[in-house]
Amino acid sequence: MAVLSDNEIWRLLDSGDLIIDPRPAARAASPSAIDLTLANDFTVPEAPGGEAAETVIDTRDSRAVMQAINALSRTVSVADAEPFTL
Repeated sequence: MAVLSDNEIWRLLDSGDLIIDPRPAARAASPSAIDLTLANDFTVPEAPGGEAAETVIDTRDSRAVMQAINALSRTVSVADAEPFTL
């Protein structure tokens, strides 16, 4: 996996090779990252009982993928401006 510099990220955004919608403000950039604002509701991974799980998911079977996502994750809702650490 490559790490892109902020200049490379902006170049890719300008060329259309990378799309972030809505386009982030310039203040959202750091040397090798773009800070994104997420929605209030999102799914986080969580193994049953809080223990690490070893799971194989056959990605060719969309039904199995959805079952695994439902079994190994939970939905989190946070209020506006409420911090959440993953």
